[in-house]
Amino acid sequence: MSALFRTCLVSLTAVALLAGCGGQQTPPGRAAVVNGDAVPTARYDLLVSSAQRRIESSGFHVDWSSARGKTRLREIQAQSVRLAVRDAVIEQMARKRGVQVGDPEVDEALRSLEELAGGAGPLDQRLELEGLTRAQYRSLLRYTLLDRKLRALDDQYDAHLASALRAAGVEAYVGPCASDHRYPRCVDER
Repeated sequence: MSALFRTCLVSLTAVALLAGCGGQQTPPGRAAVVNGDAVPTARYDLLVSSAQRRIESSGFHVDWSSARGKTRLREIQAQSVRLAVRDAVIEQMARKRGVQVGDPEVDEALRSLEELAGGAGPLDQRLELEGLTRAQYRSLLRYTLLDRKLRALDDQYDAHLASALRAAGVEAYVGPCASDHRYPRCVDER
């Protein structure tokens, strides 16, 4: 065995061992784990792409490959991780209090939004501009409705939510947290 080959083999073995020991593997399909509950990567991706589309549809052209575009994308990714974690904590708080949002409530909220938008067509057009299908929007709307219900039940809701967010055990694996999974540190340090 040549010295060069042996050196490369030893180096590759060391890298493989360090990679295996140096931290947690990213769980497949998970953007984060919040108090043991998985946040699907698809949800995070939806939040990021929707935010990008919202910016683009407002008339601002962003070259996502430019330095400025990459900085804006990192901000969007960090905000999307924060929002996904917040929604997971809201869902956990609702579960503890026995608060649920069913399909009829989501349907009613969608009907109200359709009225405000001037009908189903204009609402669907707006959703399309944001890169959302109706089904995707329904899933996002559910968290908003959970938040409203919890807020209506608790006059100290903001303080309780903030406390639950601070106390949450979170590891995030996407965007700014891809290499340092410690949340909120990974989204706060840029």
